[in-house]
Amino acid sequence: ASLNGQRIGNDEMTPGYTPYKKRIETLTYDLTDLLQRGENTLNVSLAEGWHSGRIGYTPSIYLNEGAPRLLAQLENAGEVVLKSDENWSVRPTTSLSYSSIYDGEEVSELRQAAEFQPVVVEPLDPTVQLRPKRHAPVRDMKTLATQEITQVTPGRTIFDLGQNMVGVPRLQVPLKRGDTLRVRFSEMLDLDGDIYTDNYRSARSENYYVAGADGTIDWTPIFTFHGFRYVELSGYPAAEEPEKGWVMGIVRHSDFETAGTFTSSHDKLNQLQQNIEWGLRGNFLDIPTDCPQRDERLGWTGDAQVFAPTSLFLTQTHAFWAAWLQSMREEQLDDGLVPIIIPNLAKNQVSTGWGDAATIIPWELYVRTGDTSVLRENYQMMRDWVGYYESQAEPSGLVNFTSYNDWLQPYPKTGNRRGDTPQEFVCTAFFARSADLCGRAARVLGKDQEAEEVEQIFASTKEALRQAYFGD
Repeated sequence: ASLNGQRIGNDEMTPGYTPYKKRIETLTYDLTDLLQRGENTLNVSLAEGWHSGRIGYTPSIYLNEGAPRLLAQLENAGEVVLKSDENWSVRPTTSLSYSSIYDGEEVSELRQAAEFQPVVVEPLDPTVQLRPKRHAPVRDMKTLATQEITQVTPGRTIFDLGQNMVGVPRLQVPLKRGDTLRVRFSEMLDLDGDIYTDNYRSARSENYYVAGADGTIDWTPIFTFHGFRYVELSGYPAAEEPEKGWVMGIVRHSDFETAGTFTSSHDKLNQLQQNIEWGLRGNFLDIPTDCPQRDERLGWTGDAQVFAPTSLFLTQTHAFWAAWLQSMREEQLDDGLVPIIIPNLAKNQVSTGWGDAATIIPWELYVRTGDTSVLRENYQMMRDWVGYYESQAEPSGLVNFTSYNDWLQPYPKTGNRRGDTPQEFVCTAFFARSADLCGRAARVLGKDQEAEEVEQIFASTKEALRQAYFGD
């Protein structure tokens, strides 16, 4: 959004990724310094984002149908003086011709802007909640300079930023009017030194810029993000000699402060720590994601519960997790099932170890911060998830339902990525773990009667597991 040509705030990918049909986050900005006497012009640019674009590892998945929506209002001392209604106009075609999280962005300065047209107004579904955003939005947090340049073929240059990162490039490239600059990304190079993109799967992850005049462009994509270390440029004038300054990396992630650090006398341990920190930066982009580059970038619950303790040691991400847990509560099914992805693209798919994020993350937040409110907010979700386990338990007390199991076990004898550990063992062990944590939460909250009930579930499940796998 901009007022009188000046950008409002410094947040990216707003308002964020939530279960849009249940809750939309709101953001508020002070525009006092941007206002001028007389006429003022408020502009808002929209693109697909998570809301209207394809999302998920199946190319046909869309969360919503139709165009992006805008909900905005300008207030003065609590009084609404302007709101998004039928008095607004829309210009559907500008220099930004295309933008997608997975596929990249296209800008053409030669494109003729369309005429303004009346907007389409529709009522907000009264069941959709509007709530202030609970954690800091995505912002530009760091800048990386190009370290090396290589030219695989004439007219195609690879810029190495020296670090795998998530965000967008800032491009300052000399072009002639009508030149089309093609921008491709990769996390690694193949054996021939060329960019490797097979791991992006169906995510095209390419940007295009068509120059409207001779000169050096200064362009940073707005409505997308990429996971990359290498940037390949082509389409620039053949007479130009590529320079490192043509490409910089803008690191984007949710804004949070550092909480803890680790260093040692061992270089490889220190490098491991750096890898962990960069992995956090790359996968905390409004929600905790499984990966930042391919046609996924989803809130997989198993990945999140494994990494939550580490993230809380390294960063002040209490609000970040609390907000995502709210989405988890909203997506939990009536029978207690917690989907494998939050926001939910997986319908009623469930997995032990993944759904257990509903008990593990609230407890970790409490243990790391001492904040009991996170337990109060999420206790019913925790108990309902334990209830789902109860509904799936056999008379023996063991549980065996569909699971990713011991996912990506190295060198499984069966050749199955779900590993060799018996599924029944993993399911029942996590059942016991979640019951244990739920009982502990009940004690902290003074729910002693419920605590006794859940503690009994924990004890009986633990005993069933012992009898089945370890004997007397």
